[in-house]
Amino acid sequence: MRWLAAASPSSPGSDILPSTPRVVLLPNTYYDACMKPVKDEIQYASGGKPTSDDWALWTKRWSRFSTLEFLTDTYEIIIQKLKEDTMLSEDHILEPLKKLLPWPRQAVIGFLAYNYTTGLDGSFIELLRDDLGQWWHTPMHTLEGGLSSLPWAFTKDKRVVELETKIEFGSFVTDIKYDTTSNPGRVKVQARNDTFQQQIDTFEGYAAIITLPLNIIRQLTFSPPLSPGFADALMNISYSPSTKILL
Repeated sequence: MRWLAAASPSSPGSDILPSTPRVVLLPNTYYDACMKPVKDEIQYASGGKPTSDDWALWTKRWSRFSTLEFLTDTYEIIIQKLKEDTMLSEDHILEPLKKLLPWPRQAVIGFLAYNYTTGLDGSFIELLRDDLGQWWHTPMHTLEGGLSSLPWAFTKDKRVVELETKIEFGSFVTDIKYDTTSNPGRVKVQARNDTFQQQIDTFEGYAAIITLPLNIIRQLTFSPPLSPGFADALMNISYSPSTKILL
């Protein structure tokens, strides 16, 4: 896959390319060039030693953009939107964006295809966090035998709790209810039985520890409802499709 928009000496981003009549640029190279001024800004504004307050301001500053908005807006529009906050920064740090933005439609399509992603509507700051954290450079580990070996191991360790008969497989949780009236302090979890679809099982306890993916949690019914802030946080975290290939 090659960059769909070849740069010329007069096109945005031509100053970061070798001085040749036409250069084909890989999409991630161009994307990295667009990200650099934004990442440099936090270092400049904080004197190279950003505090937690600096990170909070910088995050708020760039959270107003989706990735698509950032890439397809002009430099002038971005600066105008950023004027709404008070982060200590100078516009000249972001001036390289003048020659890099906006991306044409063909460039966006090329970037999506090159990275096997379906859209750029998610939060711009999420991509920046990943880019800065470089989490993929840390060696990754997994449990021998797969992640399912963890709950199974609990069932075999008699020193902890007799769990072998207490783990329910094939139950799809639908409702989580916290009792505030008849039996305060108790939690009821309702689940649909995988074998008997019409059967609803109820599990009761003092607490429910939820370790589900966010896209599954969004499908549950909570009673009483989650707080508006918590519910908004759950809805505004985006997931992107991915594929694992084992060679």
